[in-house]
Amino acid sequence: MLYLMKKMSRMVKWETQQRLLEFYSAVVHPRGKSYFSYRRGQLGSSSKHTDPTKLIDRLLRYQKCLGKEIPFKGLTVLEIGAGPVLGWAFCALALRAKRYYVLDPAFDAKLLIDWTGYLKEHHRYVSRVFGPVGTLDDVVSSGKVEIIRRDASDTGLPDGAVDLILSNSVLEHVHNLDDVVRELHRVSHPACIQFHFVDLTDHYKTDDPFSHLYRFHPNYLRRLFARRGLPINMLRAPDLNTIFSRYFRVRQTVFMENCSYDSIREAHGWWKKRYSAEELGIEVVGIEAIPE
Repeated sequence: MLYLMKKMSRMVKWETQQRLLEFYSAVVHPRGKSYFSYRRGQLGSSSKHTDPTKLIDRLLRYQKCLGKEIPFKGLTVLEIGAGPVLGWAFCALALRAKRYYVLDPAFDAKLLIDWTGYLKEHHRYVSRVFGPVGTLDDVVSSGKVEIIRRDASDTGLPDGAVDLILSNSVLEHVHNLDDVVRELHRVSHPACIQFHFVDLTDHYKTDDPFSHLYRFHPNYLRRLFARRGLPINMLRAPDLNTIFSRYFRVRQTVFMENCSYDSIREAHGWWKKRYSAEELGIEVVGIEAIPE
């Protein structure tokens, strides 16, 4: 049934594809699926997880764009939505982080067993780029890495416990962002610093990264994704700045911006009333935040 649904969806327009998937969600698989859920074996389809160079390369590129290195040495780090293979935990420990909290509500520890080969390769690359780091068994048993399977709005960490907070292409999927940022303020040490890298595109692989977003009123998109959950929260760079500024001093760095896409010129009036073309053209933004 799922195979037929997917085959049919490739033959129709994007909106009809979503309705077919909605039908599948409602009738065939009524329980739905969390956006951040991972199935055993699912990693095989994503080079984001199976190519150990990509995570390291992304960290190096972000630091290049920021114009400085992210400090890890001696710090207690929290990474939000670190994903099924521990995010930047190995990198941070190689750079002498004191402790690394991996926060992901859908984390499946069985994946670490399934993907020991990947982790060995990842460990080898990290050691060559950043320096030696203990094995997975070493870092977990020593308590240097702790996995938190909770929502980011309720981490369970003590007040002021964290020195450095990171996220990579996560905040655009968080629909209770104000609650999350409030929690980040609570767990932040007075000298804590945060770096969040946010992908503001529509997350569909097309020549126009906003083609499935700006041409529609947000309420229409919410109805279209009613059961499965809207994959992105539709917040733009100014919205992120407003939310973080309630609790932190904020600096934004635009990594990618292009306001020449057709979707921006032909944007629904709702978007044009609220944002300039330059703001609508921001594809990737970095947020640096420190407590007030």
